[in-house]
Amino acid sequence: YNVYKQNSISFNLKHISQIMNAKSNTLTAVIFFIAGILLIIFNDRVNLLAWISILIGVTFIIPSAYSLYVSLTAKGDSSTKTQLSIMSVGGLVLGLCMCIFPNVFAGIFVYLFAALLIIGGIYHMLIIGYMSRPLVLPGYLYVIPALMILSGVIILFTSLREINSAVVLITGIALVLSAVNTMLEYRSRRALAKSTDR
Repeated sequence: YNVYKQNSISFNLKHISQIMNAKSNTLTAVIFFIAGILLIIFNDRVNLLAWISILIGVTFIIPSAYSLYVSLTAKGDSSTKTQLSIMSVGGLVLGLCMCIFPNVFAGIFVYLFAALLIIGGIYHMLIIGYMSRPLVLPGYLYVIPALMILSGVIILFTSLREINSAVVLITGIALVLSAVNTMLEYRSRRALAKSTDR
């Protein structure tokens, strides 16, 4: 009975884990798809990366300012309040810098986008080739990750990185394709898992 109970618990935990991973991957794919579409639509806007810098700066400023207010007014352990204050000030300063000097951070975003493509491509390849074992996923799923890595390398090591609109467009397309690939990976794993269970 105990062995049966342990196996049942193990199966339930595995099933729950698979459901959570599927939901997480689906949510990530949706976010990437929406972000990619927005980047494609607005890629030719003047100073788009600078505006992205300001937007991210604001998202740092608001929670940091609130956390700083809480740390200064709340009662409690002084060491915890000090740590929270330091972190809040750091986030606040970073957010203000991103809003005041957006063009400086715009140049950094080019490298971050390139790194995102390379890391994203490698991650997809690990999912397809290693983390999906013992299932063997179709070889065509490697195409988009390979193109993502290639795009990131081209941005990093060519003069293309100086054309912000091109970098944003490439990143947007890559994010959309990444989302599509994520869903294809999920469907392939599900189909293969069903076929092996029969």
